[in-house]
Amino acid sequence: MTDKVEVHPRDLVDCWRDDERMNFLLSAFPGKQSDNPHHWDTKMKFWATLIQDMADSVPYAYITWANLFSKLRRNGKEPLGLNTVFASLLENGEMVRLEQYMQDLLSDSTWVGWGVKWCVKKPTSWVVDKVLSPAKNNPNKAMKNGRFVCTNALHKKCSRFYKQLGQQASMRGSCDYHFLNIVSYTEACEIAKPFLCDTESVDIVLETMRKNKVVEIWPVDYGSDMAESGKNEKYVKFAKSYQAKTQPFSDAEIGIVRLCETKALLENQIGDIYDQISQCVEKAKACLKKQQREMAKNALKRKRRLQAALVNKEKMLGNQEEILEKLNQCKTDKMVLDTYRLSVAAYKELSDGLDVEEVRKTMDDVSALKNDQSEITEAFSDSSHEADFEELENELAALLNNDEDSTVEQLCGEFNNVRLNEMLPDVPGESPEASPYSDGFRSNKVEVPVE
Repeated sequence: MTDKVEVHPRDLVDCWRDDERMNFLLSAFPGKQSDNPHHWDTKMKFWATLIQDMADSVPYAYITWANLFSKLRRNGKEPLGLNTVFASLLENGEMVRLEQYMQDLLSDSTWVGWGVKWCVKKPTSWVVDKVLSPAKNNPNKAMKNGRFVCTNALHKKCSRFYKQLGQQASMRGSCDYHFLNIVSYTEACEIAKPFLCDTESVDIVLETMRKNKVVEIWPVDYGSDMAESGKNEKYVKFAKSYQAKTQPFSDAEIGIVRLCETKALLENQIGDIYDQISQCVEKAKACLKKQQREMAKNALKRKRRLQAALVNKEKMLGNQEEILEKLNQCKTDKMVLDTYRLSVAAYKELSDGLDVEEVRKTMDDVSALKNDQSEITEAFSDSSHEADFEELENELAALLNNDEDSTVEQLCGEFNNVRLNEMLPDVPGESPEASPYSDGFRSNKVEVPVE
């Protein structure tokens, strides 16, 4: 399906280039976990986490020696404790043999299968795993020859696949059943190309999602005509959210899918008829050049028959396109109608108890209450209005008198505080004499001659 992407541990862990650290991690586990718990737990956590991360990165839904375990070597050295880690993952259920995983998935599809699984297969498989399983007795051989599913990595792939289904289906919109959250199996394989490189991996992921009720798979049982045309297709219906449960295919959805596939078949047939008509015209021209008029007439007769068939098929195609357009419009109309219903229900819930008469009665009561309150307030104010007015006038006059008296007293106090002796010069004790500079002053006067 797509080019295989090589995933290496050095791309996932930083310590892969640290020789001292990796020499410790590549060494063997202690004889018992109780001998050195910290040593044991450190190595187990590192290798288990690395295997799960690599399982999520490889473009498969399963892991093998070729696509994962063989890549855990560093400088030609294989982890000495890899068998211990492998056995621990199997025992904890974090890794399951692919055959056993698929049996569990398919056996849960019916009540009978569920009963057989829990009453017969589970006890038998427990005995086989504990006593006879080659993964327990010879983990190295099982790891190199078997295929296994890492459950945590597989669930991550399922979540990624679901997101791609929703995005790609809405972006493509090439088929009229996409509005039902339905895609064909071929389209699903195309969508999964970036992270799942074979159809077996796509099947594993789809079956896991089907078990979790995230998708539903419907095998189409076509007639002989469609089977010959290669349209024997499966369809995948996915939920609106990954946490939601999808419903099985309804009769209406199956009808729409069949209608879409019939439309596609008619389009292909119409294209083939156009090609055949062109071939008939070319054949008639070639026969005329060779003076083969009868063969040219036969070619033209066949062309007319094809044109009549073409008209019928184009009418059928037009009718089907009209039906599909109405179906798409019906979904929009249904969404609008559901919105109206929800709006009406919300209005009824919020307006419970509201009535025109009740509203008018309540407003009348409010108006009467306001009038009563106004009358009560006016009655209280009339009894003390004159007395309050006289008291206020007397209080204002008193305030004015107090202000005038305080102003006069303030001015008198400021005047008394003024000291005139400090402001005027001392009185001289002698009689004033002429200034010694008076003559000189006079002598220095300039006399202006009179003409």
